Amino acid sequence: MSPFAKLKQDLVSAYSFMYRGEVSVVAHAKSVFISALLLVGISGVCVADECSAILEQGVFNTYQGLRTRDLRAGVQQSFCASNVDQKGGSTGAGLSVEVPIKGVPVKFGGDFNQTKSSLHQQGSCGSSASSFSDATYENILQKVVAPEIVAAWTDCRKGGFFINGDLNGDTLALEFRFRPMGPISRTTLIEDPRITGASCPRPGVKARTVLTNAPKYQSCQRSGTGPVTVIANSTMGGARFFIPAVPPPAPPPPEVPQVLVGNYQVRLGPGGGCNGGPANSFPRNLAKITIDNAGAVFATNECNDTSRLSVVDNGHGAMADFG
Repeated sequence: MSPFAKLKQDLVSAYSFMYRGEVSVVAHAKSVFISALLLVGISGVCVADECSAILEQGVFNTYQGLRTRDLRAGVQQSFCASNVDQKGGSTGAGLSVEVPIKGVPVKFGGDFNQTKSSLHQQGSCGSSASSFSDATYENILQKVVAPEIVAAWTDCRKGGFFINGDLNGDTLALEFRFRPMGPISRTTLIEDPRITGASCPRPGVKARTVLTNAPKYQSCQRSGTGPVTVIANSTMGGARFFIPAVPPPAPPPPEVPQVLVGNYQVRLGPGGGCNGGPANSFPRNLAKITIDNAGAVFATNECNDTSRLSVVDNGHGAMADFG
């Protein structure tokens, strides 16, 4: 018998005794009510913790390079210690705020701009760890993960059917569970879970699978870099799970041309210029100055002759001899 069913039975029994005038049962009735409050409180805490896990796992699934055993401490430390870096304009679409967490740049989307992040820092980053509340932590996580993950978190807070997943490389471990709702402690899937973006070669969770508070796991393989969506429907409603697409790699930084400042002189060998003409000095005969990976400096003249520059100490800079 589930705790809630036992509680209901005790309440009915208590009131039946009281109706017959047995005053001695009042103390028992009070203890039953206290037990009811405790059960509801404990259940609410458990549901909140489980639902927070959806947001936390959503962060790890989105940022595969993020590795920490205490995400909350990492978020608090980085968020409170960082100067928030805003990307894009101050208003409008395309705005994002970036905060490095454990060395991984994490972007805050939506309307989370520099002003709001500063307000969060002022109100939640006091001298004590308790100033960083659960509500602040969950609010920050909601700004980091995709809207679909936030929707799954919202559904989770209602209780009942629950799906979560742990992505490790391309291997996805899905968890299916049903949290008791009053006297209801189980549900049955009415169809196979619909999974896009991943394949599950040996599905253990399918139509007519009975789910209880004991989790059932299913191993799948992510297909490519697109989003992964899991939708499942049961006799007690549906549940969903989402992983966003892998972001494209950041473009390489633009190459900054290296410019040499100094006095350069091109000296041609006997016979003069390219066609035997007279020797010409910089800049007419000097086409470009280049630096190789080893740091060596080369000069190329308009005849397409290249010579390594030699540094002199007489204040005239470097000399190139194309003779």
